[in-house]
Amino acid sequence: MRHYDQYYRPDIDGMRALAVGAVVLFHAYPHLLPGGFIGVDLFFVISGFLITSIIIRDLNKGNFSLLKFYQKRVRRIFPTLILMIVAIFLWSWFFLIPNEFKELSRHSFFGLIFSANFNLWFENDYFSALKESKPLLHLWSLGIEEQFYIAWPLILMWYSKKSRPVSLTNILSVLLLISFILNTVIGFYDKTHAFYSPLTRSWEIAAGALLALSERKFPMTNVFKNKKFLEVISVIVLAILVFTMKTLNENQFNSFYALIPIFSMIFFIGFGKESFLIQKIFQRKLLVWIGLISYPLYLWHWPIIVFGRSLVIDYNFPLNRTMTLAIILSLILAVITHVFIEKKIQTFQLSKTSKFLVVISIAVLCFNLYGFYGQGLPGRFKHIEHLSQFIQREIDHYPTHYREGTCFLKKDQSFQNFSMDCLNHDQSSTPLKSVMIWGDSYSAHLYPGLKALEKRKNFQILQANASACPPLLKYHSNDRPHCQKFNEEIFQRLNIVKPSLIILSGAWHTYYKNENFEEQLSNTIMQIQAHNIPILLLGPMLVMGNSPLKNSMLFYPNFSFHNTAYPELKIIDAKIQSIAEKYKVQYFSPVEALCTHSSQCLYGSTDSHQNEFLFTWDAGHLTSKGSEFLVDLIFQRILQF
Repeated sequence: MRHYDQYYRPDIDGMRALAVGAVVLFHAYPHLLPGGFIGVDLFFVISGFLITSIIIRDLNKGNFSLLKFYQKRVRRIFPTLILMIVAIFLWSWFFLIPNEFKELSRHSFFGLIFSANFNLWFENDYFSALKESKPLLHLWSLGIEEQFYIAWPLILMWYSKKSRPVSLTNILSVLLLISFILNTVIGFYDKTHAFYSPLTRSWEIAAGALLALSERKFPMTNVFKNKKFLEVISVIVLAILVFTMKTLNENQFNSFYALIPIFSMIFFIGFGKESFLIQKIFQRKLLVWIGLISYPLYLWHWPIIVFGRSLVIDYNFPLNRTMTLAIILSLILAVITHVFIEKKIQTFQLSKTSKFLVVISIAVLCFNLYGFYGQGLPGRFKHIEHLSQFIQREIDHYPTHYREGTCFLKKDQSFQNFSMDCLNHDQSSTPLKSVMIWGDSYSAHLYPGLKALEKRKNFQILQANASACPPLLKYHSNDRPHCQKFNEEIFQRLNIVKPSLIILSGAWHTYYKNENFEEQLSNTIMQIQAHNIPILLLGPMLVMGNSPLKNSMLFYPNFSFHNTAYPELKIIDAKIQSIAEKYKVQYFSPVEALCTHSSQCLYGSTDSHQNEFLFTWDAGHLTSKGSEFLVDLIFQRILQF
């Protein structure tokens, strides 16, 4: 038992409690502790210190075994990990729709092979599901940790058997510096890469490893001769760390901010034996106890919080109360897991236990492949299987429906990739009227509906769309560097194209809080009006808290649901409508058209052939049928072509 281990330090378990507590509070109450995510950085330092200390001790004794090291890692990590994943799948079987179940299967697969960070890194695209809806998102840190421990023991073994012209401390210092520089440089232009890559995050684990190596040669015992000065420094370091957790946010975070938690934890571990204050704080029984259950608590808390948030969205549960219950349930499950799984399994024979766990893991991996290649097993919900198939077809074909890559530019495309055929206008002696849609994907999704009416109403469609690029002149976004230039080029061609009508539409719910939003929208309207071109301004789209298929699972055959996003949408709607009225342009509100004042909104309907369909294929982007439905309403109520 670890309590009788001569090397055991209860204060380090107290430090684990600080790390896991910060992460849990950040996930449950991000407004309360916006910088709590640096708890993961604290974990990395602790892990690097402990694992390196264990390996070095065993190497010095001559009894280090690489096989036993990995067997112990399997016995430490897999029992709780497998239990958590199996529990999630049991819950998800009944509550996750096929595309969510398919995504969960993929995340579980990569999580079990310690590659979750790579999976999340490469799937980061414009239309990916919100990170807050991914119950296995937190396994990215486990992936980085274990990737480090694949290579690090091998390096230590190799070094221990060689002549030593260069000290291991120097070698590790160079590797740490390279990783830190990579994190800094890459972080400037690709934060996702810098966040998930083991090459850019390993310096944090290496910092703990370096402390373990340095401590053996240069003990911290006599660094501070004046113990009172040490206590003062301890207070300052702890205050800076807490202040950082309280004030930092994710958008500000970079490698230089990461130095704060890294150096703080190095200080706490390095001087933990010497500082009365550090011992007094981190050896408190409650903190040590939380530290002992920190691993199962970390694994359980995030999926429970994700599922708790789904209750808030689906059933309008109170958010704060739900998050409090989620933390309590996470603690209960962590204690049960620690007592009945983690402690018990330590008494079993090592090699047999590790083999058994590997076999169970392979079985779970096989089920993950079945869930993924089985398209999320839609047969679980026979009553909405036709809607599930409809959504899958829409997801597969939305690039064609939106004319992505030519008339609707993707994230990294510039105006040079735009096809001028998208703005071709009829120059015959009796030209057709033309309707131009200008905006982001929430404008591109109007194209299928307009296309369905094009011949019947005798007009032609002009399309100018770019991903996450609203129709706002002078709008600039670091995430969409080509947006401003794209809008300028489109505007300059209005005199040539001379559309009969411009429809301005965008994902207003993502832009309206920008400081210059109202000014930019007003300026754009005035500039277009200067060319004597009529404008139809569309209000915010009916964004749903849930996916339409999740609503189907909950409410079908009723196509009406309580939309928790409705109050905010009404605020945005009123703001944009006031701008439309000020400049005397036509205005259409999708929210008013599809919702009642009691927050009841439609998410689907039936067509003229009594075929059921859903309005959107995600939380807000229209399906082809949804586009036809909405465009029909616009023409019925506003346009007279």
